[in-house]
Amino acid sequence: TNLDRARLLFNEACVKAASGYIKSADPFQAYAAFEMQNSNYPEARSILFCGARVLTQASQQSASSSLSLAKLYHTWAICEWRLDNMPRALKLFDHTLRLLDDNNNNDHAKDGQKLRAYTLYSMAQAHFETEKYHLSQHCIGLCLKENNMPNGSNALVWGLWAEVAQHLDNPKLEEECRRMQLAETHSENANQIFSKGFEASNVKDWIRFDPWYLKLFGDEIGTESKFYTSVQLPQRATMNLADMYSLTE
Repeated sequence: TNLDRARLLFNEACVKAASGYIKSADPFQAYAAFEMQNSNYPEARSILFCGARVLTQASQQSASSSLSLAKLYHTWAICEWRLDNMPRALKLFDHTLRLLDDNNNNDHAKDGQKLRAYTLYSMAQAHFETEKYHLSQHCIGLCLKENNMPNGSNALVWGLWAEVAQHLDNPKLEEECRRMQLAETHSENANQIFSKGFEASNVKDWIRFDPWYLKLFGDEIGTESKFYTSVQLPQRATMNLADMYSLTE
């Protein structure tokens, strides 16, 4: 079947990644994400464990391999969350942050900063689910301070804070957070409409190589968004990051 073929290819990729001079956790993370999308969480956990063991035992680690390990830990945290093991999930989120803090002065720092912001948002949501609203609010504050969510918008973060404020019986704060969420959403939609206009026109091809092109559109969409949409946080009333990315498709 197609699923068996996919598993075979993932397994081959993991073997090659484990045997290379510079190890990478990316194939393990992608394989685990594939299994999680098919609700095979125990299998995904085993894959993630193997990937973490390969990377942590490696004698040589590049900045890119450290970032890929951080992504693996984040994925593993969500897997444990899905398996109702929240204490372990929170420890893995913490591992993600520690790894990013140790590798914030390299060529991959920008990607690491985005993952740090998203990990703080993930932790805020996890604390919200366990009704630890003050801890959730603390993580939200740190996330907003980073101001570097992967999709370029803090709408999700403000939406979560509004829900936290509601549970803390703080209507004034809730109202302010809703206002900020709406403002972020409108700003994001305006940017998407502008970007889509260029996407649909020939103008994009003419200016593709100009220096300000990357400032406006960023790198070609694909690699970054694939990670953030491959493994979704457990669904809540607040929109998932994957849903936010889908608005641009």
